[in-house]
Amino acid sequence: MKWFIAIVLAVVGTAYANEVTICHGMPDNTFIQDVSNCANWFRCTPNGPVPGTCPEPWLFNPATGGCDWAENVRCFQCSPTQPIESTRVEGSCVQFIRCINGRASQHACQNGLHFNEQSQQCDLPENANCSVQFSCPPNIPPGQMVAFRSQTNCSEFYICTGQGDPIAQSCNPALHFDPVTQQCTFPNMTDCSIGDNPGPGPGDPTTTPVPFICPSDGHHPHPTTCSSFIVCASGQPHFFNCSDGLHFNQRTSQCDLPSNANCVRT
Repeated sequence: MKWFIAIVLAVVGTAYANEVTICHGMPDNTFIQDVSNCANWFRCTPNGPVPGTCPEPWLFNPATGGCDWAENVRCFQCSPTQPIESTRVEGSCVQFIRCINGRASQHACQNGLHFNEQSQQCDLPENANCSVQFSCPPNIPPGQMVAFRSQTNCSEFYICTGQGDPIAQSCNPALHFDPVTQQCTFPNMTDCSIGDNPGPGPGDPTTTPVPFICPSDGHHPHPTTCSSFIVCASGQPHFFNCSDGLHFNQRTSQCDLPSNANCVRT
């Protein structure tokens, strides 16, 4: 029985490790602020983010990567007048913060997708039109060298040394950079799919609301189509459409490639 449980836990751990999380592009042991609570943080590990809390009266300071006095920390705040609002994280094309009824949570678009500030959803890079200048994380020890893959090109990467600006580098155009091995390799040996086109979608998404009773606030799949979803705020349903060719992924609460969303509607 013990070996069976171990196998199940290993499979589950691998599945979550393959998901794009808020630690996307970050080295292990990087600390990220929890936007829902200024005292909380996440530590990036090979299996995803692990939560933690600063002891009172300190708050987590993302600029220093450690606990600090409240007057030195700028906390994220949702708009008090918008029931649903999404904001792209500064310096990233894939990470964003979503507010529902004033409560913030952070997310990351899955491989190959960027956050579209106009539609406030994950979208194809050519639709999102996102371009950011890469900045090295602040907590890399001086003398240590870490490479990060570009969010807009699978063959490009940046070298950070803990001091100075990032150094832009490129693989041979036929190769992709693998952040795990820190080397250029064949595309089938790494997980980058930036710019891949999933092909035509299942048809135009519906824009006509259907009768829907919110079971809880948050994201819910549309009952009749894969390319739409519903966000409930204060018990009221709000209907959204994914971009053409994308489906709503119930597991990640995002618009995603159909092969990841695994949605079937009849």
